[in-house]
Amino acid sequence: MTKEVKPRFSFIKNKTLYKLLTLISLFLIEYRSTSNKAKTRKSFIVSLILNLVSFIVITLVFFAVFYLGKFFSLFNELRINVEIMYVIMAILVVILFLTTIIRLVKNLYFSTDSKILLPLPVAGNVIFTAKLISTLILEMLKSLRLMIPAFIAYGIMCKFLFPYYLLVIFGSFLIIMAISVLSALLSIPALFIAKFFRSHPFLLIGVFALIMGLIVYILFALIFAIPDDMNILNNFFVYYMGFQNLLKNISKFTILTNLLTHLLVGQMRGIHHALFTLNSFYTILVLFGSIGVLGVSSWFSSRSLYLHLCTKELEYKKESHKPKNQLLTNGPYLSTIKKELKERIRSPKRLFGETIYVFILPFMVLLLNKTLGNIDMSVLGYQLSVVASVLIILVLLLSSNTHAATVISSEGKAFPLLQTTPQDLRMIILAKLSFNAFLSFLSLLATIILLSTFKTFTSGQLSILFFSFFFILIAHLLLSLDLDLLKPKFDLYHQGEAIGNDPKILYSFLHVLLISGIFSFAIFIFLKEDYAAKSDYAYLKILGLSALLLVSRVALSLVRLKSYFYLSGDEQ
Repeated sequence: MTKEVKPRFSFIKNKTLYKLLTLISLFLIEYRSTSNKAKTRKSFIVSLILNLVSFIVITLVFFAVFYLGKFFSLFNELRINVEIMYVIMAILVVILFLTTIIRLVKNLYFSTDSKILLPLPVAGNVIFTAKLISTLILEMLKSLRLMIPAFIAYGIMCKFLFPYYLLVIFGSFLIIMAISVLSALLSIPALFIAKFFRSHPFLLIGVFALIMGLIVYILFALIFAIPDDMNILNNFFVYYMGFQNLLKNISKFTILTNLLTHLLVGQMRGIHHALFTLNSFYTILVLFGSIGVLGVSSWFSSRSLYLHLCTKELEYKKESHKPKNQLLTNGPYLSTIKKELKERIRSPKRLFGETIYVFILPFMVLLLNKTLGNIDMSVLGYQLSVVASVLIILVLLLSSNTHAATVISSEGKAFPLLQTTPQDLRMIILAKLSFNAFLSFLSLLATIILLSTFKTFTSGQLSILFFSFFFILIAHLLLSLDLDLLKPKFDLYHQGEAIGNDPKILYSFLHVLLISGIFSFAIFIFLKEDYAAKSDYAYLKILGLSALLLVSRVALSLVRLKSYFYLSGDEQ
C-alpha cells in the first residue's frame, strides 16, 4: 500500500499564498538542481559542507590579511584601523549591488521560463513576486558568505566579545536586505541599458574592451611605479604614513558605507570599544525604513514592467530565421568556434572571467619579478626565485583548464542529440578545447614577453620554458578531458549552464597542484645539479619531461576518444 504524499504547504488555506510559496520553493529547488527526495537530501548535505568550507576559507583569508598587516605594523598595536573596514565595506557594497542587479535583470526580464509560467492558472503578480523573492534570497545568501567572514575575522583580530558576532549577523542581514531591495529598483534602468547593448553588440564589446584596458593599465602602472631601490626597512615610516593617509583619503569618499561599518563594528572612544551606540540605533531605523519604502516602490514599478514585457514578448515577438544557405557554410569545427564566441559575448560574467584571466598570470609574474628583481641573490636565492616563478606560472596557467573537465557534460541532455547528427563529435570537442588553449596561449606569451625584461632568465631559457609550459598546458587540458570522458555528468548542466557542483573541476584542480608541484621540484633539483646555476641544461631537462608528458597524454587521449565514441555509436 503506497503512502500518500501530501503537497508542500498543504496546511495553508489561502490559495494565493499557497501558490506564492510553492513557486518560490520550486525556483529555489531548480537552482539547487534537486528533483526528488533522495537527491535532495544528498545534495543538501554536500551543499552544506561546501558552503561551510568556503565560509571558513574566506574567514581565514581575511584573518591572514589582517594578521599580516598587524605583523608588519601597518595597523595600530591595540586594534586594527577601522579605516580598513571602511574600504572593505565599500568594495563589498559595490560588488553586491552589481551582482544583484545583474541577477535580477537576468532572472526577471530575460528569463525564458516566463513563456511557460504566464499561461498557467497563476496570477502574474504571484509569478513576479515569487521570482523576485527567490532571486533576492539567493543573492542574500551569497552576499552573507562574503560580508560576515570579513567582520568575523576583524572581530577575532580585535578580540571582541561574543555580542559583537551576534550584531554582525543581524546587521549584515539588514544591510544586505536594504541593498537587495534597492537593487530591485535599480534593475529597471539596468534593463534598458542591457537591452540597448543587446541591440548594439559591437558597442558592448567596445565598452568592455575600454573598461578592461583601463583596469589593466592601472594595475600594471602600479607595479611599474614600484621603485627600483625600494628599501622597506630604512623607509618603513614613510610607507606606514603613506598607507595610513591612503586609508583616510579613501574613507572621505565612503561616508554612507562608513555608517554601515560602524553599525557592525561599533565605535572606539579612547581605548574603550562601544559596540552599540545611539548612531547605531538610528542606522537600524533608517535601514528598516529604507527596506519598507524601497521594497514597496520596487515591487510596484518592477511588477508592471515585468508583466508588460512578458505579455508583449508572448503576443508580438516574431522569430527570425536565416536562410539555409547561411546556416550550412561552416563545418563542425568552425561552427563550434563561432558558437563558443557568441556564448561568451552573450554572457558578460563568463566573458569578464576569461578575459581577466589572460591578464592575471602576466600581472602576478610581473609583480613577483619586480619585487625580487632588484635584490642581490646568492645561487640558492636565484634557484628559489626560479622555482617560485615556475610554480606561479603553472598554477595560474593550468587552472584555466579545469573547465575542460566539463566539456562533454556541459552539453547536458543535448549531448545524446548531438550523437545522432551526421558530424564528427571529436571535431566539436577539439573546437571547445581550442578556444581555451588559445586564451591560455595569449596569457603565456604575454608572460614570457614580460619576463624577458628582467634578468632572471636568458632569452634561450625563456624560449625553452615557453615550449615546456605550452606542452604541460596541452597535456593537462587532455587530462581534464579524460576526466569528463570517464564519468560525464549530464544531469548537472542545463542549456550549457551549471546547475550543480561538478566534482571533476575539483579533481582537475588537484592535478594542477600536483603537476605544478612536481615540475617546480624537478627544476629545483636540476638547478641544484647544475653548478653554474644559470646554464640551459636544467631547462632542457624540463623541456624533455614536458614533451614526454605531452606525448603520453596525447596517445592515451586518442585511444580513449576512439573507444568512447566507438562505444557510443558515433564511430564512422
